[in-house]
This record gives sequence, C-alpha cells and structure tokens, in this order.
Amino acid sequence: MGESVEYTDAEEFVAAIKEENHAGAPMQIVLYRDGQGQTISQDFLAELDPPPQGFQVIDMVQAQLERAKWLINAYCMEVFEQEADFSALSHVPLAFSSTSDSAHTVEISADLVSFRLSYLVDGAEATSIQCAGFRDLNEFLANLDFDELVAFAEEEYNKQQTQKKQTEVQQTEDDPFPEIDPAAIRRTLAERDIVDGKVIDPDKLNAAPFIQQVMADGNRLRPCATV
Repeated sequence: MGESVEYTDAEEFVAAIKEENHAGAPMQIVLYRDGQGQTISQDFLAELDPPPQGFQVIDMVQAQLERAKWLINAYCMEVFEQEADFSALSHVPLAFSSTSDSAHTVEISADLVSFRLSYLVDGAEATSIQCAGFRDLNEFLANLDFDELVAFAEEEYNKQQTQKKQTEVQQTEDDPFPEIDPAAIRRTLAERDIVDGKVIDPDKLNAAPFIQQVMADGNRLRPCATV
C-alpha cells in the first residue's frame, strides 16, 4: 500500500507535487471540494511531466471518510494481515482481545458516522473518545496500536469498577438500612393520624387493630396485684 500525504495549504501542496513529479515519482492526485463546491486552481496540472497516474476532485467530507478508511485498512493489514470490515460504518472493528488476566473480553471499534471510538469490556462500554469531526478522528486513526488500544480499555474499565465500588460503599455509609423505606413509614403513620411525630386523633389511634393488639398483649403480661 502506497504512502498517502494530505495537505491543507494550497501553495505547499502544489510545491510538493511539482517536486515529486520532477523526481519522477508516480502519484495520484486528489483535490478536495469544500461545502460551496470550490477547490484550488488546477493550472499546475499542465506543468506536470509525466502526468499523474490518476486525478480526481471529491467532496471534503467524502475525502475525509476515505482517509479514515485508508488509515484503518492500513492498520488492519499490518496487524491482522487482512482488509478492514466496513460493512457497518457505525461499527468498524479495530481490536478484539481480553484483559491481562484473561477474565474479560475487550472490543474496540470506530464509528465513522458519529466520529467516535468505543472501548467495550464484556460488551459494556468502559469508555469512549468523541471527536469533533473527521479531522480529529483521523488523528487517532493515524496512530492506532493494537496493544495500546487494549491496554487503554482495560485501564478505563478498572477505573470504572473502582469508582463503582467506592459509590456502593458511600451509599451504604449514607444509608445503612437501604431496605427501609422512610416514605412508606410516613404513609403508615399518617394512616394512624401520626404526623411529624404528633398524634392528631388519639381515639383513632387507639382504635387501630395493631394498637389494640399491643395493649391486649401488655395486659396479659402485666403481673397480678397482691393484697
């Protein structure tokens, strides 16, 4: 797979093209068309001898997508010795492995629709990297490393699990009796005419079956008087 060089400065681009052409380097030239359909002047093409092997003008977004696919494909050919799978642009596989202790699966993929890298552990997202667009995403894709991808996913997963345990401990400390529902207790007391710790209607309270049972049990347990 040949080298691909991208330029954002028109003068630098034309100068590099002329230099490579003078050296006899074969090349294919692609110009980007912006949102208004504009691109740089193509007058320099007439000065090239020999002419380029290929020339095309494409939309910027399409060009950036093709650049992303080229970077991913180059990575897959180097690491897996096979072409990348672009059947779903929202989920392009980059790595599948396991954590260092082999206890959890690790999967990394690129979303070329939402400009996002997803890091999954056991099928759940451990973290993600959201890019502003293709330019930012392609910077990540240009530096893909299998071992670093897997290690980063495991590191973020471990952080996630540590934070989860700390949250659970804090919740236990804040509420040592999580099975008790204060709202349900308040509703029950309100039914007995006890609001804010005050008895509103003593007769209604005393008529409650539970209270009557407590009073009956107390009378049975009361010691007999002696004369």
